[in-house]
Amino acid sequence: MFNPFGSNNPPRGDAPYPPRAPPQQRGGYDGGYGQDPRMGGMSGSSSHGSSPRGRPGERQMPPRPTGGRGNEGQTWSLRPAKSPDNSYTYGNLVAVSPRDIPRSRDGTDVPILVNGLYVFSARPMEGFPQGHISMSDPQRTWAQVALTDMVQVQLYDAFSQGSHAYLGSMDIEVSFAGRKRTEVPYDQDQLAQTFIKNFEDQILAPGQKILMDDKSIPLLLTVKTVQLGDLTTEKPSSSAPTSSDPHSRGILTGYTLINFFKDAKTGINVKASNRRPAANSIVQPDFKFENMGIGGLDTEFSTIFRRAFASRIFPPGLVEKLGIQHVKGVGDSVVNQLLSKLDGVDQLNNILLIGMTNRMDMIDDALLRPGRLEVHMEISLPDEHGRAQILKIHTQKMRDNDVMDQDVDLKELAALTKNFSGAEISGLVKSASSFAFNRHVKVGTMAGISDDIVNMKVNRTDFHNALEEVKPAFGVSEEELETCIHGGIHHFSRAVGEILEEGNLFVKQVRDPESTTSLFSVLLHGPPGSGKTALAAKIAIDSGFPFVKLISPEDMVGYSEMAKVQHMNKVFTDAYKSPTSVVVMDNIERIIDWVPIGPRFSNSVLQAVMVLLRKQPPKGRRLLVLATTTERSILKQLDVFTSFNADIPVPNINTYEELAYILQQEQTLSSDEIKSALSRIRELTQNDKIGVGVKKVLLGVGTAKQDTDKATRFASVIARAMDEQNYV
Repeated sequence: MFNPFGSNNPPRGDAPYPPRAPPQQRGGYDGGYGQDPRMGGMSGSSSHGSSPRGRPGERQMPPRPTGGRGNEGQTWSLRPAKSPDNSYTYGNLVAVSPRDIPRSRDGTDVPILVNGLYVFSARPMEGFPQGHISMSDPQRTWAQVALTDMVQVQLYDAFSQGSHAYLGSMDIEVSFAGRKRTEVPYDQDQLAQTFIKNFEDQILAPGQKILMDDKSIPLLLTVKTVQLGDLTTEKPSSSAPTSSDPHSRGILTGYTLINFFKDAKTGINVKASNRRPAANSIVQPDFKFENMGIGGLDTEFSTIFRRAFASRIFPPGLVEKLGIQHVKGVGDSVVNQLLSKLDGVDQLNNILLIGMTNRMDMIDDALLRPGRLEVHMEISLPDEHGRAQILKIHTQKMRDNDVMDQDVDLKELAALTKNFSGAEISGLVKSASSFAFNRHVKVGTMAGISDDIVNMKVNRTDFHNALEEVKPAFGVSEEELETCIHGGIHHFSRAVGEILEEGNLFVKQVRDPESTTSLFSVLLHGPPGSGKTALAAKIAIDSGFPFVKLISPEDMVGYSEMAKVQHMNKVFTDAYKSPTSVVVMDNIERIIDWVPIGPRFSNSVLQAVMVLLRKQPPKGRRLLVLATTTERSILKQLDVFTSFNADIPVPNINTYEELAYILQQEQTLSSDEIKSALSRIRELTQNDKIGVGVKKVLLGVGTAKQDTDKATRFASVIARAMDEQNYV
């Protein structure tokens, strides 16, 4: 059988507790924790298992050991050996030869540092072989050494890491250490008393494994977390951080609060306590979401923890006093089965049910009421702080292995990745890595690796290239919007600048957190081809909002009425997930299937448009809607016009000066050709007003570019467009 105690003989059932040192003076020790000249020495007496006395209400502290050793700083190379007897095994002690490490003058155990990380309490033993150090199996497991290894041993000063050298509290996982077991539940308070009685004044750290004999049953204790404190202060600090770092060592005192958590593998039973957390807590004390690779959900996890987990980590006796039940946490047959489990005769109070869905509307209401799946939490897109956390998680190995360049600023990337989900940030990191890989592909090959691959690092340029490649699903539809303004914005009239300026004011109004405007809708109306869509797209892109989407009739060709409604509703629902959003509804009369003959239109789509234009976003969300139409009068008749907060007229090109400005900006015709074209237009139309949309003018420029006589061709196209406009 495997022997966890490290001794050649199996542990006796009546193994005694390790002998305790007699009452002693703490100050005259030729060694020990080391001397701090600022303390000036401290004398006094204390016996194990007894508490020092003082004035009523005054916090007593164990005397700080002082004194020095002449051989402080010396290093011994020792070979591990098995524990000589159970007093060392169950006392968490290591035996050394007095010829290697002499006894202290006052007879206290000597704290030693093994391999620069692991601190043990050494007790020199006469007759123990020189050049060896005894270690039980749990001690060797913790220190990661074998009996054939050599270890480096030094004296350790508990105050070398500062004045916070005492254990304020600690969390310990308890399990059976051998075959001898009991079904009798262990009392946490009694376990804590036994633990302090056996190991008081020892230096303990997270990860340390300790054997303890409790009523002749060996227990294996694993330190999970510790909270360090400075007992020289009048009051203990409750704000000290809980740490699972193996370097966070501290001295166990009679004041240390110890919380026990059962190890589920060995089936040990631990009684509920009114003062300590549940021993089988669903959340381990050292649990961190970052260790699971989860970031950016601080607010959500805080709410989930408060509503679903908090009652499970507090003492069960306290929860019972409050008279509350734990939050439990479920298509038709499945619903009935889960309801019977949740509300049946035998309730499963030790099970927490967590469900996930992206179709909340399809979940049966009976499952969502209090007492069942009662905690509802929407996982929204991470904010800038959350994105920084996610980037930190996904680049952790890059930074640990020094393959990420120093010029990469995660805060900058977090600011640039607006509306990126966690999966999209992961894709961004992968894309950046691919650019770094590509730099080290051997020239002229597809799969050859260059010789400098060992120097590969992912730099800032790689991440910026990845930003051009990876686009968020809830981001800006840049390609669609850029297509709408592929010809650019021509300021042929003062009205164009005024439209953009007014649109910018609406953007500021929606963005302003002090503003009460959470929804603002604008209608841009004008003749066909006057540039309404281009101006709306320009305002949307320049807004800088993280979510910008375009709803166009071109994207809904062949859609049924219901499909159109669902498509529009999805765009608006997605917009509500972003802090600030812009939705562009282009050619709104085409969206509702308007035709002048009849007249005919889709009432279902019309009603959906009206509802979406008036629906307020959720709290903390802001939405700007930009719509375009050539049928302003029709929208008035259909009562859609009143759904908009503002309307902006978009004019045609009306004067020859405006037309000349466009031609000069396009640089297709020379100055003489421009004059010739304008004169030719006057001759053909006998009209001083142009009245043609900018879209038609740019189309005419493109046509004239293909002809040898550009001026004549352009004049012909524009004259025909003016005649059509007059005819209409």
